[in-house]
Amino acid sequence: AILGNLEFAEEMAYSDVFSRLACANSSASDMDTLPRDDPGLRQFLVSHTGLGLAHLDAELAHVASRDGEIGLDGFLSVLRGNPVPEDDAITCYFELDPPAGGVDVPSARAALEHLARGAGCLPEGGLAERAWPRILDAALPEASPTRTVDMEQWVQTCR
Repeated sequence: AILGNLEFAEEMAYSDVFSRLACANSSASDMDTLPRDDPGLRQFLVSHTGLGLAHLDAELAHVASRDGEIGLDGFLSVLRGNPVPEDDAITCYFELDPPAGGVDVPSARAALEHLARGAGCLPEGGLAERAWPRILDAALPEASPTRTVDMEQWVQTCR
């Protein structure tokens, strides 16, 4: 059921996180926004996205209002747009040593799980780990053994 409406499920989970961050920030002008320099916001985004500190300010500037405030929509945009560093996804793809036509689906599925575990997206025993087979089916459906995934499809799937 969660995978049927992933964006709604993400919004429900992350709106709670955003609310807790806003409540913890005594300098927030209201409970609907956070200043883009809020330490809790920054730490959460660095810990739960593929962004490092070097790229965080540019992403926050992109989604902030004119007065430097981040709302829930901007928060969600950063989370959804940066789940895995693109460089890591590309490196992983080439480590698969793909032939000219791309990587076969079973190899891509195994590599995606490896990449997710390395990014901390699949903690042992967590909900994501239990739902992983369904997540894989949604991201990379099983197909004929002749189907392949090219680099562009791979990077998009990693997102």
